[in-house]
Amino acid sequence: MSVRGARCATPCQQAANNASIPDPHPQGYQFLSNVETISSYAVPPAQLPAALNGTLRPLNQTNANPSWAWTAGGAISTADELAVYVKALVGGGLLNPATQKIRLDSIVPTNPANPAAAGYGIGIARFGPALIGHDGQIPGYSTVMVYDPKADITVIILTNLAAVPATGEGSALTILKVVVPALYGSAAGIPGGDPAAVPGGGQRRVPPQ
Repeated sequence: MSVRGARCATPCQQAANNASIPDPHPQGYQFLSNVETISSYAVPPAQLPAALNGTLRPLNQTNANPSWAWTAGGAISTADELAVYVKALVGGGLLNPATQKIRLDSIVPTNPANPAAAGYGIGIARFGPALIGHDGQIPGYSTVMVYDPKADITVIILTNLAAVPATGEGSALTILKVVVPALYGSAAGIPGGDPAAVPGGGQRRVPPQ
């Protein structure tokens, strides 16, 4: 799931030959080209100092056509719309109750030694002890939408930089890792990488949603 923040009458998906985003909308950036970041969004060590000091500028990917990502990354929506969607994704309403239970029960810890840190299931992730939803990246943008149904906490993060240059981690996920301990205490941090990342792979992916 990755969403290019903008205003639509409703959440929308443009035709495959239309890469435009309705105004007003943010510009989306990533360091280096898609070919250079094919295995990871991380900037290579030799170029990292230039990225951090501003002499290596990120590429503007706003008008890049996201149709290759289809429903995993081609949607256009707003933070408010994602807040409505993630509550239905987690709390129910998109699937029948039996299928919804199967989906939520499918979430298993990504690290059995630290089961409260994060988990992943059938197209759905748990970040920290209780926030459930998904994150995503496409060139230019990084997003997180999560909901805690017991505490009724919704967190939506939309960023217009695909990834943190030093690590290649989605910039929205990096922000979430600061938010989770603030909500649940310092022991509730999300260690390591992304629970929704491709197993054995880098950070460069469009997760299913």
